[in-house]
Amino acid sequence: MRTTLYGGVRIVDHPDPGNVYKLDLQCLPMIYEFHRHGLLADRERFAQLEVVLNAEILDLNERLAIEAGWEVNAASSDDVRRLLIRELGLSAPLGFQMTRSGQISMDSELLRSMRGQHPAVDMILRIRELRKLLNTYVAKLPQMLNAEGRLRTTFRHTSTETGRLSSENPNLQNIPARTKTGIEIRNCFRAAPGNLLVSCDLSQIEMVLAGHLSGDENMLRAFRDGSDIHTLTAVTAFCLPDSERRYYIRLSDMARREENGEAVVWTEDERRDWKQFKQQKRLPAKTVGFGILYGQTASGAQWNIVDQGGPVLSIEACEGIISGFFDAYPGIRNWMREQESRARTRGMVWDMFGRVRMLPAAMSEIPRIARKAVREAGNMPIQSSAQGIIKLAMAEAMELVKRYRRQNHVVMPLLQIHDELVFEVSEDCAECFAADLRDIMIGCVDLKVPHSASYSVAERWGELK
Repeated sequence: MRTTLYGGVRIVDHPDPGNVYKLDLQCLPMIYEFHRHGLLADRERFAQLEVVLNAEILDLNERLAIEAGWEVNAASSDDVRRLLIRELGLSAPLGFQMTRSGQISMDSELLRSMRGQHPAVDMILRIRELRKLLNTYVAKLPQMLNAEGRLRTTFRHTSTETGRLSSENPNLQNIPARTKTGIEIRNCFRAAPGNLLVSCDLSQIEMVLAGHLSGDENMLRAFRDGSDIHTLTAVTAFCLPDSERRYYIRLSDMARREENGEAVVWTEDERRDWKQFKQQKRLPAKTVGFGILYGQTASGAQWNIVDQGGPVLSIEACEGIISGFFDAYPGIRNWMREQESRARTRGMVWDMFGRVRMLPAAMSEIPRIARKAVREAGNMPIQSSAQGIIKLAMAEAMELVKRYRRQNHVVMPLLQIHDELVFEVSEDCAECFAADLRDIMIGCVDLKVPHSASYSVAERWGELK
């Protein structure tokens, strides 16, 4: 396994500010390119979407007024509290936040926890969501376009503890990628005539790094065998009997082979069972698994599962999935405890490139403060290492950009969205460029298990897979 990578960056197991400086410095040329180009916007499509969202908000407000018997302002905590708590008698969960005046805080987290009690809850949540998307993106972004109709964001690579790039003025990294409305917003950005958009992202890189850094044998074996990590987690976390474990693992393998283009014969029962398993068990296991690597608690996982389209599970059920995850991969539990121990004794942790996060609060004698810092210590090395890998890919990919430009092709780096890079490329070379970029993202670092990357080519941003 290589320890010295592109530009002389090294893989280390100790704090190494010089190595981190080298890593951050050599990705600056691509960040400059992001700032230089910007995304081409479709003004007409933005205008059409604004009309559609305003119409949906109006319809929801009218339906909410019918449910309540009076005109409710969904943005007003007083109105929402009056309707849900006093008039409808809905119950808030234990541990809810209180305002300074002693009232129940009617924020989105509380409302998500009240889903299923009354249709008005979902209406209020949807109205708030649409207003936020409308005000933050749909109505605002067209006003920020330059004379060429392009939108530029500012990337900062020294503003986060993990080294992750942040986008601001506007923040284009936070446009939802999975919701219908988020995709519609992304589709308001397109390639110029004669060009296509190219996206390439590292597949499940946080989970891959969890296996690499922890050395957990179960996870390493699963990746080497090409097994689906989330199915294996689900059958363990939900304590399925051996016969069901084997059955769903077999269905998972069939689904994977089918995705790879193989001809797979399913029975009607198998299709139905796999669809139900994916939604009821695999999705929660996947959501919790990734959430653990970001320090997510059981209560956070509960509504994150719902937001991803999964079932409403109790806090106890989510705690059971978390416990099941660590039972499936005990090496990860041990590795996270090691990071927590480093934070308690040294007040810091570091990633595989030597980037340090100082956590003096982990040494605090106040339990509440110490617990929060320790939780951050357990997931920082994975998040930070993932960002280091994408920065390596950015640095090496600039050589690819220069090579294609020498051949008179248009290649414009546009965005970095955590583990994904987005380019605008001449239509005649888009597929070749995407394949070359994927090879760079896979080959820029060697890990204990093979990691993969996938690419997509499309005319509009929301069409990229």
